[in-house]
Amino acid sequence: MSSFYSPQQIRDIAIETGEKKAKLPLSAVLILGF
Repeated sequence: MSSFYSPQQIRDIAIETGEKKAKLPLSAVLILGF
């Protein structure tokens, strides 16, 4: 397993992370600072 991702994978991961953050309660986002 490589520790490097292709731009496509990075984009997919970023989108996935963004969706998870969007579903978090606002208070949790503020605590995490993202």
